[in-house]
Amino acid sequence: MDGGLSLIVSHGDFTVAGLCGKCRWMAPEVLDPTDDIIENGESPYSFASDIYSLGMTILEITTGNLPFSNCRYDTVVIFDVITGIRPQRPDDPLLSESVWNIVKACWEINPENRPLASFVEAWLKVALYLNDNGASLQCH
Repeated sequence: MDGGLSLIVSHGDFTVAGLCGKCRWMAPEVLDPTDDIIENGESPYSFASDIYSLGMTILEITTGNLPFSNCRYDTVVIFDVITGIRPQRPDDPLLSESVWNIVKACWEINPENRPLASFVEAWLKVALYLNDNGASLQCH
């Protein structure tokens, strides 16, 4: 994952241009940064945007498919992400309800509501343990 290595925006007069990078893993605030961030030359990347990407990576590892694997074009993915659409839960026996709940928590629209990496790690450990024992875990 190259989260912080490929800034996707450059500022033109009234537009955001120069899309590039791994948009299927990028958080909405990275794909569509606020005008303040652009004008101040700040980076839209943060620990919270990395957690969003981590959720997409967990989905990819668990299912073996790219995030938004049903979307052929990256432009559709970008539009979906910035309008609040996330991947639908795939019908995959390896993706337990517990892990799916963790992934969804990583995709919270408000970056401040996303879990810390240490919580994701702990939730995954518990979810994998519970899954091995036939139980389920809800992340709130």
